[in-house]
Amino acid sequence: YNKIEHPNTPDITLEFDTVLQYLHDTRQTAFIIIRGIELNKKLPSSLYKMLFDQNPRFYLGLKSGGEKKINAKIKATAEDPNESKNFLEYNNGITNLCDKFSIDDTNSSVTITNLKIVNGCQTIVSLGLSTVDPNVNVLFKLYQVDVNDIDLKQNISTFTNSQNPISYRDMNSDHKQQQLIQGAIELL
Repeated sequence: YNKIEHPNTPDITLEFDTVLQYLHDTRQTAFIIIRGIELNKKLPSSLYKMLFDQNPRFYLGLKSGGEKKINAKIKATAEDPNESKNFLEYNNGITNLCDKFSIDDTNSSVTITNLKIVNGCQTIVSLGLSTVDPNVNVLFKLYQVDVNDIDLKQNISTFTNSQNPISYRDMNSDHKQQQLIQGAIELL
């Protein structure tokens, strides 16, 4: 069943700018800064079915409204020569599982066996539909998880995709004007 439904991806080697390796108990982990153009080059649409098969949803599109509006903003930011340099700060990054990975510091590259993107489909596909500016950098979180630890894989996928949504109202609740109004009300 798993060989049919969850086929292994081919080994993928990505060049990076910066890497922080971490041994979490016995699990190898890496936090890597990778250029958007590198992701586009090495993660083509022909791999999407295999890469995203453990992601809870596939790409939502670029049209206006809801999350599609966010994808359009990802694309616009990735293509804008000025805003693209802030992409790393604006984007939550990509959460990845794999069977194993190895870092080659000499060549600033990581080779990944059976890469699965469990959070970041919207970012990867939006970048794939973009003419990505060379300034775009993306946080690439990579977790080596034992092949048989299905529960941990499922939990990482579930938890990294279970964030509370934030409305525009929420985002403006700490605006200076709102704080002044709140302070005035508390004095009453």
